[in-house]
Amino acid sequence: MKDTISKIKSADHYLLKGGADCDEYIDGLSLLIENLQCKISSAQLKKILNKKLQIDLSVFNESQFLQSACELAVMNDYVTRSDCHFVYEPQISPPKDVDFSVIINRSRYNVEVKCPSYKDAIKRDNEVVVTFANRAPTIAQKNAIYRDVAQRLGNHSISVVENKNLDNTMKDFLHSTQEKVVKASLQDINLLVICCRDELDMQLWRGYLFGYNGYFTNDSFIPRHKFNRVDYVLLTNMQNRHYRYFNGSHVKGRWRLADSFNLLYPNKFSTRNAAVYSGEKDLEKINKIFPNYNIDFESYLKDKKDVPPNESQEAKLATLGVAFYAEKLKRRGLIYFSEQRSEKNTD
Repeated sequence: MKDTISKIKSADHYLLKGGADCDEYIDGLSLLIENLQCKISSAQLKKILNKKLQIDLSVFNESQFLQSACELAVMNDYVTRSDCHFVYEPQISPPKDVDFSVIINRSRYNVEVKCPSYKDAIKRDNEVVVTFANRAPTIAQKNAIYRDVAQRLGNHSISVVENKNLDNTMKDFLHSTQEKVVKASLQDINLLVICCRDELDMQLWRGYLFGYNGYFTNDSFIPRHKFNRVDYVLLTNMQNRHYRYFNGSHVKGRWRLADSFNLLYPNKFSTRNAAVYSGEKDLEKINKIFPNYNIDFESYLKDKKDVPPNESQEAKLATLGVAFYAEKLKRRGLIYFSEQRSEKNTD
């Protein structure tokens, strides 16, 4: 891999940052590529290195690298697993392909990985960045809420900037995955993996599923038949663990899904789940293959007694649940989220 890195053309490339974190990062990637090349063709390997990891490109695209890194990291756990048959980019619904499929215990899991691109609002002095946790009933109501906040803060010489909500991005991810798995066998289990950033971001993505007009609720604002072959959504903080890792606090296993913070949610309206889904029994089976905290986290969210001092159950449910829960895990020595070191942050 070091010989390959020496061919990188862009000075901005993630793999040229140097330092102890970079060495560990490259070692993890090198082992991943070494294992993966036994499962894929030489042409596929060349595409991964030159295009997806951008070894051969003169201009580095950060968003595209993060997408590719997350894809590889999610599949990494299954490439060498002895009880797993791994297939890279199978065409489940030709000519479209999913990122990978695995067959474990005679069940096939088709996995599509999505990594959102973020255009963060730039916060200036005397300015507050506002993000809406849930979709408002109407645009008029949302604008009214925004104007009210802006007016209240404006009285204190504070301006307001709205950070774009990504619920429509979630819709696009669901539709795109649907197109790629729509011809899958009804015995297959189709997963959409969404690679989030920090704790607040993960809570927002959960809200897109279960908040007002959420996609996995009875009142989804788009027709459910348009994503009825997507059986599960797995939220993971994988992007957090790769985004400018050289500026972040140290976390282990950046290239492994099992070392990330994950939450798996079933689409109870999918064709497959409507027929065979059996609640926690089904979750327990899939949780063994895609490890995550879904059952324990959802129980924590409902616990009105388990709230940090000076905080509220309402705040936990609306925006801070993942942050509070991650802090509980951190006190047990389980550190999943990488925090950006502001003095080195290049934003």
